[in-house]
Amino acid sequence: MINRLPRMTVCALLAGATLTGSATRMGPAAIRPDRANYNQGIVDSADEQMLLNLVRLR
Repeated sequence: MINRLPRMTVCALLAGATLTGSATRMGPAAIRPDRANYNQGIVDSADEQMLLNLVRLR
């Protein structure tokens, strides 16, 4: 019985991780809504860098 306890614990943890992992949004479905925000973040960062460089040149 003592040898089976760690195996049962590991199996229970793996089963729990599998069940909760399937309930989360992962993969391409999670990336698509965030793509516009990511692109806007890059544009904002480039604009800030350009402004900083112009201010430094003066």
